[in-house]
Amino acid sequence: MLPVALDSEGIIPFKKFMQLNKLLHPPIRAQFLSHRRELYRKKNWATYDEIMKVNFYRSIELAAQAIKCMNKVTGLVNTDLTRSMTTYCADLDKRDIIEDMMENNNVPKDQHKRPLLSKEKTIMAIKQLNEQQAKCYKEAVKQAKAKDAENPDAEQEMQLKV
Repeated sequence: MLPVALDSEGIIPFKKFMQLNKLLHPPIRAQFLSHRRELYRKKNWATYDEIMKVNFYRSIELAAQAIKCMNKVTGLVNTDLTRSMTTYCADLDKRDIIEDMMENNNVPKDQHKRPLLSKEKTIMAIKQLNEQQAKCYKEAVKQAKAKDAENPDAEQEMQLKV
């Protein structure tokens, strides 16, 4: 990883950039994440806010220290990182790769194991949605007919107003 050579435009090569980004975005500890979620579920807002505030400022300090150390080791400066990030984020494919790395790197491994939505489940969900929409439509028609039955002259009044 030592020292990092820039390309002709002053950009860090993408593979090296991703390696550096992984160093700058350490994973969140599962214990901290579960404690934070527990406070949120219990609606213990005072403690939750305090923990979030402390960890936010601590993460900023740690990131600044990590960038400073990384710059000493690699010979880069902050503008190299900024220029590279700006360039790679303009490329939608590379931006998606960077976002995925940041999101996946910051979620404990057991959080990635989510059941996938199958074709059958998707079809079943669409059918249920269609049934609900049909039910709502029928109910709205029923209510409109009941309202018309209460006031049979309403249609004639409406035509006169128009």
